Amino acid sequence: MRVLTINLIIVLAISFANALDCPQDTAWYTDLDTTSATYGDSISTGLCACLGFSDISGDASTLTLPVLLYDNEPLRAFQFEIFDNSDNALTLDSEAGASVVVGDKIQGWTIAFTETDWGSALVFGFSLSGDATQPGEEGILIEVNFVITGALGNEIQFSLGGEGGVKLSGMDVQNVACSFPDVDNPVTFSTDFLVVTEDKSGIPEVFALSQNYPNPFNPITTINFQLVDNSFVELNIYNLLGQKVATIVNRTMPTGYHKVQWDGRNQYGDKVASGIYIYTLKTDKFFDQKKMLLLQ
Repeated sequence: MRVLTINLIIVLAISFANALDCPQDTAWYTDLDTTSATYGDSISTGLCACLGFSDISGDASTLTLPVLLYDNEPLRAFQFEIFDNSDNALTLDSEAGASVVVGDKIQGWTIAFTETDWGSALVFGFSLSGDATQPGEEGILIEVNFVITGALGNEIQFSLGGEGGVKLSGMDVQNVACSFPDVDNPVTFSTDFLVVTEDKSGIPEVFALSQNYPNPFNPITTINFQLVDNSFVELNIYNLLGQKVATIVNRTMPTGYHKVQWDGRNQYGDKVASGIYIYTLKTDKFFDQKKMLLLQ
């Protein structure tokens, strides 16, 4: 799913190094097979595979987290939970527009995901055709596209784990996961790029929604608005039938002058038809709407 573009999107570096350090060592796990002669012993399961996070990106309504993989032997499946400290400000609800897409390491694989009762994101994947990864180089395993549903702090932390642990299955279906950012060693990201604020001095005296520019437009237009105080903001696009076409902003935003962009695409990333559209700005204290003309 292509996310809606927004002004001042910035990709930020992370504290966890992008280049994964995953030596060609042997992975060891406790044998939990009660019928095995080595039950309870630590046994070798194959060559190490390692996970990490790449740079996050996002806009006023979405946050994308790439998960990196380095595999020293071919892998056929994976499973893990993704944890964050956003206090439910991020959701992986597909009905809200969240998604998980395959990366270059597992093209063609099947991916499934869900939110757990305790708020983590459970993700697993495998190849229906029995394909395996090409080992020996780092790449993107998956990209997790969260929807922002609340206020985020100045920083956000992500880690991997879960009740079933992190599982990276080799060709013999044994777990070869060696290292990953766990709950004791989370990765911290700055969320400054999610504050979409223009460089203007002072605090606005009134709430306001400005006319978009350019208007008519093709393919991108800019919408300015100003907030007197910290507010939960909804900025939506509708067609003349009153049907919601896209959500540009759906989160708490700070006092100040703000600027967003719409690229003429709906919530599914498809280009919409030429015509007149209505954009609305709603907070708990203010509502306004204006018309704009798209010429494809």
